[in-house]
Amino acid sequence: MPRISVIMSAYNAEQYLEEAAHSILNQTYGDFELLLIDDGSTDNTPAIIDALATADARVVSIRNEKNVGLTASLNIGLRRAKGEFAARLDADDKAFPNRFERQIQEFESSPELVLIGSSEVACDEQGQEIGARRRRLEAKEFRWVSYFTSPIPHSSAMFRLQPAREHGVFYDEEARYSQDKGHWQRLLDFGHGLRLEEPLVYMRQHSEQITVKRRPGQAHAGRLATLNRLTADFPEVKGENVAFLADMIFDPESVQGPKIKAAVSALKSVSDAYVDQSSAEKHVAAFVRRHCSKLLFTFAVSCLKRGRLFDFSRALFAARHFVPI
Repeated sequence: MPRISVIMSAYNAEQYLEEAAHSILNQTYGDFELLLIDDGSTDNTPAIIDALATADARVVSIRNEKNVGLTASLNIGLRRAKGEFAARLDADDKAFPNRFERQIQEFESSPELVLIGSSEVACDEQGQEIGARRRRLEAKEFRWVSYFTSPIPHSSAMFRLQPAREHGVFYDEEARYSQDKGHWQRLLDFGHGLRLEEPLVYMRQHSEQITVKRRPGQAHAGRLATLNRLTADFPEVKGENVAFLADMIFDPESVQGPKIKAAVSALKSVSDAYVDQSSAEKHVAAFVRRHCSKLLFTFAVSCLKRGRLFDFSRALFAARHFVPI
């Protein structure tokens, strides 16, 4: 049985699919299966997958009779997976050759880990490097960030399959976009997360990627994941204020006047409760405060761009001092 099941869903992905697949097949750690799922493509994707499966026995070809979307396709892969771990890669990205080797090393040295990702290198449509984003997140920092955004690129993720098999932890198929964020939140109920500072994946930027074409849908899904998880984990914080906080992050134009005060109050209450509940060390508490300030500063900039100068000044004051306003 393979130790890792790599899940890659492809829809009309002929331009980059072979490059993505070969970045997996050329890994320095070879104990894996590669589940290539054609999600009802109308281009040459099915033929490319069949050719890859013919050439390498580790490739498993799966074809959806119709397009069901990324989230449902990923769950098809999870249910077919034979490994101890699942690894993700989108069909337009590339993995570093030592990615699996590094992630398995971390899992073996830290049994409490359930999810590991990494930093990333951005590249353009031709594969030329644009720049790297390097940041390490330990368990408590990782969990805090997961309330508001995905702490890791989806294409860098490797996670234990035990929660899926024993507890039904699959991707939420109601979340057509940003499905990774909610999935990480649920996985973290069963262990810790880690983001490695070293990049282990190339993330391709192009006009056809989901983050560009489906931005409103991603924002809606992200808001729901943040709202639902904050409400569940911090029931003592007023629900309406938590909703304003989620809006401030994902729909900043809708948060004006008194709603800003309510959102900042919710952020302060949630962050204080998180630090207390997790018995966070001083450096983690400082990280949480800096992250809160960053969220508020991003909102302040959004107000400035829209000419809302009074709201900008209030949000900027809160960002600088992180105090209720």
